[in-house]
Amino acid sequence: MDLDVEDPGEFNGLTYEELSSFINLPEGEVFGVEVGYQQALDYLPAPWDGVIVGANYTYADSEATLEDGTTIPLPGQSEHIFNAMLGYDKGRWDLRAAYSFKGENIDDVDTDGISDGRIILDQSFLDLSAKFEVKDGLKIYADLKNVLDTPIEIVDRENGFDLLNQYEEYGFTAQAGVIWKF
Repeated sequence: MDLDVEDPGEFNGLTYEELSSFINLPEGEVFGVEVGYQQALDYLPAPWDGVIVGANYTYADSEATLEDGTTIPLPGQSEHIFNAMLGYDKGRWDLRAAYSFKGENIDDVDTDGISDGRIILDQSFLDLSAKFEVKDGLKIYADLKNVLDTPIEIVDRENGFDLLNQYEEYGFTAQAGVIWKF
């Protein structure tokens, strides 16, 4: 929760005209359930016996009590989070595709203890990685992060309408290299 003081004053020997900081919410609770599954499909016939699959889902019901007694979902806590992975790991190859989803969540709570309606919208990410073992102790690799070029979108939600407040793009990142163990 934000704390804003607009009256001039002094703090730790420093004079200020305006002060902005954060304070904790008085009370909050989270109840959640997570289920996951991961398996190497090594029972499949070659070359498919190197396939790996995995997924997990988290449901979180959160509640925070504001100064005035109003309850809201805990800021920063999404109700739904999902991850899935598809990979191949056999012989010299190690390949992975990982998808993750994080549902919308409250971004901030105002000074007066009221949720200001700033909502971080749903986000989906896709990451890819590949490794190839050239010979014992020598691998080359490549990683691509945020392949979907997912932006961060924060809206002001008022009366059922979403008005864009903040939009950030970071693009994807790529990295490649050599791993040498000697």
